[in-house]
Amino acid sequence: MTNPPHGGILVHRMGKPSDIENAWPVVRLSSMAASDLENISLGVLSPLTGFMGKAEALSVLGRGRLLSGLPWTVPILLDVEPEARGSYAAGQRVALAWRGQTVGWMLVEEVFHLDWARVSRALYGTDSPGHPGVSMMRRQSGEYLAGPVYALSTRPMPLRITPEGAREEFTRRGWKTVAAFQTRNVPHIGHEFAQRTALNLVDGLFINPVLGKKKPGDFRDEVIVDSYRTLMRHYYSPEMVALGTIWYEMRYGGPKEAIHHAIMRKNMGCTHFIVGRDHAGVGDYYDPYAAHRIFDHYPDLGIEPIRLGAFVYCRRCGSVVGDRTCPHESEKIRFSGTLMRHSLQNEPERLAHLLRPEVLRQLHDHDHLYHEDEADLEAPGEG
Repeated sequence: MTNPPHGGILVHRMGKPSDIENAWPVVRLSSMAASDLENISLGVLSPLTGFMGKAEALSVLGRGRLLSGLPWTVPILLDVEPEARGSYAAGQRVALAWRGQTVGWMLVEEVFHLDWARVSRALYGTDSPGHPGVSMMRRQSGEYLAGPVYALSTRPMPLRITPEGAREEFTRRGWKTVAAFQTRNVPHIGHEFAQRTALNLVDGLFINPVLGKKKPGDFRDEVIVDSYRTLMRHYYSPEMVALGTIWYEMRYGGPKEAIHHAIMRKNMGCTHFIVGRDHAGVGDYYDPYAAHRIFDHYPDLGIEPIRLGAFVYCRRCGSVVGDRTCPHESEKIRFSGTLMRHSLQNEPERLAHLLRPEVLRQLHDHDHLYHEDEADLEAPGEG
């Protein structure tokens, strides 16, 4: 028996009206809006049936709940391109296009405006252009469309799983309790210890890597998928762990995005969600354990957080330990993206205690490990 979806109904909105190819106005989607369209239509963002209107978005930003009172912390908005401002009106049916292809359609119920700085401060706690989420908001036109949507198809991705598919898989395995682990990185030993810790508390572990556009310096999709396939082949019991990917664009919204991530996995049927140190954080914009504390404000969320601290490798202890359980500060090696990138390129021997040898060998088989710049992030075929 899987966890009921958020709001009680698993949304499914896939379909094509007969006249969509005719003279409907076209709205060009960003990669974020395209992934949101699919996630609405597949039920990942249940109970949403479309992009939010102004009152709903302000309720989410102001009190962390939908107008109905249901917990929700990240507004799901459809921005109009700057050159298309003023082109749409309530009551229109519009085709939704991404990369030159029609990928869905929408009934426009509202056209409204929001100030990027107001949204950024409410969602990210900052309006600093150095924050990637704020930078994204600043590039938007400030005009948004709201209304119900349908997607025409889903983007092909390796190991992609839908909420319906995940629920069927958990039921087939007989799992009554499932812990979800979200990741946008290759697995290091610290991740593995967090996953194994959670697995001691539940029937099964669901590893759910995020694929799609990320920030420069993040690992490429194929690298993440291959590394997890390798880890599972050598170190996990297939009866206890399931692996499936999701198309989602990170906001880097820290604690509020942690709640959002938990809701998405609740819709996939998970009963527990692993919340690590600095979950969904970037730079030093958030307190490392703010994502732990925010769950205290949502006792009605319907999915249990598994709050875990950081894991480090201690040379004195000779093993991976919890950061707060080991006193040997000068002997600790912390898992960090900067260390991994530098070591992979210059000193791979430093990673002997941080990555499984099979994973390290698999990484060396890839010619390109990282997204390098904004153009690279949008390259056709990514994912």
